[in-house]
Amino acid sequence: MDIEYNGNRDIFQVSPDAIFREFLYELRVQLSRADHVVCELVLDGEELSEAREQELGDEPAGTFNLLKVTAMPVAELVRHVIAGLDDAVELLQGKSETIGTLLQGGKRVKALEALERFIVDLEAFAEGIKHSFAFLATQGPNTYPTVDRELAALRDILERMRELLAAEEEVEFADLFRYEVPEHLASWRSFLDVTNQALAALHPAPPLGGGAG
Repeated sequence: MDIEYNGNRDIFQVSPDAIFREFLYELRVQLSRADHVVCELVLDGEELSEAREQELGDEPAGTFNLLKVTAMPVAELVRHVIAGLDDAVELLQGKSETIGTLLQGGKRVKALEALERFIVDLEAFAEGIKHSFAFLATQGPNTYPTVDRELAALRDILERMRELLAAEEEVEFADLFRYEVPEHLASWRSFLDVTNQALAALHPAPPLGGGAG
């Protein structure tokens, strides 16, 4: 089996006795040592999904012709994630203001429908923040000490949403969405800007080399 890594051939050597699962494990170990992560695998012209990877795991690696590996430094991947989170802040701000306006206008049903989607989006945003900063903490311990506090504040807002909704405190609920939520999300935008600057100052990932056997 030939290996193509980011367009380059013959970086990895495959043992003729290796089964496919073992080879992929060694490949990921090799990439991890160089602070890289796999973004996409294409096996003989077809994208290798997780299910297909498990299905083919016991096949001899030599059964296949070409595995195309697309990978990037972990720091670069996190940079992309943070850029996505920055875009998400703007969308969440717009949604929160819409919910507040709907509530103030007495359109409770539409507001609650929008709220359900908003809570899912906000929780996904919180998870993205948590995982990204878990990586950043490994790059420079105590570099981002405020992220836990910021996440706690975000979860407090989520909890207040649920409490106010259950109590049918719609005036206070509308004010939360029109004023407090957009203001809190705006603080995340500046926080992410600072994070991007800090991430850009990290040492670049070492060049990938050597073989996986």
